[in-house]
Amino acid sequence: MLNKAWWLMILAAVSVSVSASQEQDPTAPLGWMKTEQVKKAKRNVPVPELQSIVCKDDNQCYAILNDKVVDKGDSVSGYKVSKVTPSQVELKQGSKSWTLKLFSLDIKK
Repeated sequence: MLNKAWWLMILAAVSVSVSASQEQDPTAPLGWMKTEQVKKAKRNVPVPELQSIVCKDDNQCYAILNDKVVDKGDSVSGYKVSKVTPSQVELKQGSKSWTLKLFSLDIKK
């Protein structure tokens, strides 16, 4: 009877060991245990830098943001260009919006 109990204990220990090892990554280092999954942090991308605005005769304007020529509807660094006027550019990302204005020089003659 003692022999049967001994074998049942060994069998139970082996089955627990096997089920625990099935939850681990087979490519993980020996002895490594899985911890809580790490949540991906949102990366904070800075708002693109407005370098210039160029307009054609028919009032179609293009902006240069982060060394890239963009038009309404284009995206730069995760920000969507919603409007380009001769003096400013409007960007959107999700529910937030930004207005980038050109540095206005007060040039005197």
